[in-house]
Amino acid sequence: MSTDLSQFKDAFFEESQEHLTTIEEGLLQLEQRPGDIDLLNRIFRGAHSIKGNSGMFGFTAVSQFTHKMESVLDQLRSSQMVVTVDITDLLLQSLDCLKTLIDCARTGESPDAAHVEALSVRLEACQGGPSAGHTATGSAAAPQAHAPGMRRYTITWVPPGYLFQRGLDPGQFIKELAGLGTLTHLVLDASRLPTLTELDAELCYLGWTIDLETVKDLKVIEAVFDFVREDSILTIVESQVAAHAAHVASDGAKPLGEILVETGVVSQSQLNQALSQQKKVGEILVEQKMATPEQISEALKKQSESTAPAKKAETPSIRVDTVKIDRLINLVG
Repeated sequence: MSTDLSQFKDAFFEESQEHLTTIEEGLLQLEQRPGDIDLLNRIFRGAHSIKGNSGMFGFTAVSQFTHKMESVLDQLRSSQMVVTVDITDLLLQSLDCLKTLIDCARTGESPDAAHVEALSVRLEACQGGPSAGHTATGSAAAPQAHAPGMRRYTITWVPPGYLFQRGLDPGQFIKELAGLGTLTHLVLDASRLPTLTELDAELCYLGWTIDLETVKDLKVIEAVFDFVREDSILTIVESQVAAHAAHVASDGAKPLGEILVETGVVSQSQLNQALSQQKKVGEILVEQKMATPEQISEALKKQSESTAPAKKAETPSIRVDTVKIDRLINLVG
C-alpha cells in the first residue's frame, strides 16, 4: 500500500518553523542571560525536536547538522562549557544554516555543502573547552576515555512493533548512542521473530542490549528514545566503569586489577577493556536457558525502579507534539 506522506511533511515543516523561532529568540536572549539554564533547556528542546522529526522523514542533512548543534547546547546546559559571545555567535550562524537546510529539504534543492561542513567542524571543535574561543585540538577528544565521571549504561531496548511503519530506523537510535560515547557491547535479540509464514515485513520484532560508556548523564541517554519511549520496553541501568574492581575490594584487600596495573603487567586501558568484557548475570542465565531475554529485561526494569525511584521521578520528559501526525496515521490506517 502506497502512502502519501506530503501531509506528514507539511506538519514537519510547520512545526520546525515554530522550533526555529524558539531557538532564535532563545539565543538572542542568551547573550544577555548566559547563565540561564531554563533558557538553555528551552533552546535545547527546540533543536532536539527538529533533529528527531527530521530523522523520521529521512532528512539526514538536517538531522546530522542539528545533532552537532544539540551537542554544543547540551554541554552548555550541563555547565561543561561556558556561554560566551563567540559561542552564541557560532550558534546563531549555525541556526541560519539550519534554516537553509530545512528550506532545501522542502524544495529539494542542494545546500552549500562546503558551508555546512565548515560550520560542522567549528561546532565539533568548540566542544569540551571552557569557552567557544578556546577551541579543541586534535588531542582534546582523547581524555574522554579516562575522564572523571565516565559511566557505563546497560541499555535493553525492545522498540514498538510499529517502528518501521512510522518511518523510523532502529540503526539511527544506535548511531545516536554511539555519538554520545563508546559502544562496548551490542547484542541483537531476535527471539521474538515469528516463522516466515507469520512474519509481517512492516512490523519490528527485534530488540537490542547495548553497553555504552560515556560521560553523559542518564537524562541525555533517555532523550535518545524520546520519540518511542512510551511504547518501548526500555531499561537503562547505570554503573561506574570501575564498579567490578570496587566489589572485589570489599574485604579491604587491594583489587587484583590495581596490583596488575601498579606492577606494569597491564595498562589501565587494558584493565578497563577486560572488565568491560565480563559477562553479566543476565547474559549467563540466558545462555544457559535458565531465563528468557524478556524475563531479564523485566527484572532489570524492576531493579531500575527500585534503586532509583527519585531520579526517575525527577527526569523531565521531552516530547514533540505528534497529535497531528497520529491523527493522519489513523486516517491512513
